[in-house]
Amino acid sequence: MEDRGIRIKCLFVATVLAAMFVASVPAVRSGETVHTEYARPDVNPTSHTPGTCTPTDNYNLIGPEWKSFPVKYQVDASRAPSDVRSGATAEIVAGFEAWEGITGIPNFFERVSSSSNRVRFSAIDGPGRVLAQVSLSWTGNTITKFTMTFDRAENWEIFTDDSCPTPDGRVGYDIREVAAHEAGHVVGLHHSTQCESCGNRALTMYPYIFAQGETYKRSPESGDRLGMQTLYA
Repeated sequence: MEDRGIRIKCLFVATVLAAMFVASVPAVRSGETVHTEYARPDVNPTSHTPGTCTPTDNYNLIGPEWKSFPVKYQVDASRAPSDVRSGATAEIVAGFEAWEGITGIPNFFERVSSSSNRVRFSAIDGPGRVLAQVSLSWTGNTITKFTMTFDRAENWEIFTDDSCPTPDGRVGYDIREVAAHEAGHVVGLHHSTQCESCGNRALTMYPYIFAQGETYKRSPESGDRLGMQTLYA
């Protein structure tokens, strides 16, 4: 099946959804905000312009930020598809590490063996729909917790390059690229643009995925970096 551009809201989407997918929302404590957005049908994907491979300075912020560092998280790849299970954790960690060194904070993230901040593979909505999602919790203006979920039913792959445009004929969704995009939401970044036809596909926080085999969103570019620097100047 031909891949098309899909609009995502804190989620990566592989194809047009037949109906709105509503993510589960964890219990909310007094004074706590839980930020979970939804994947909605992209009724006209052919109208979206992919842009060029030259980065722009576009960014958007969710609002709150982390106040204590490093942000510790644990990865559980035990339910990842068997063909990528052995390498999944390293690819996810690399996605988080892509955001290091952008600000004056020496160690923004740290992977640990146990944490309330979790990255996992689990069921979301079956193959060909939502690829991954992040739920953020915050109190006041301080992010306190996150959960990142990869849909274990999807066709995950590990590629070895970071190129734009995407080479033809590749199959599978790059774990590191998706991890980097979702880690950007963990940092506090929204999608790089909210309009239907503008933006730049080279940005990690660009709101569309156009084809299987993409890897060029692995590395934060100018707009992604400016957004993080704005939050953590």
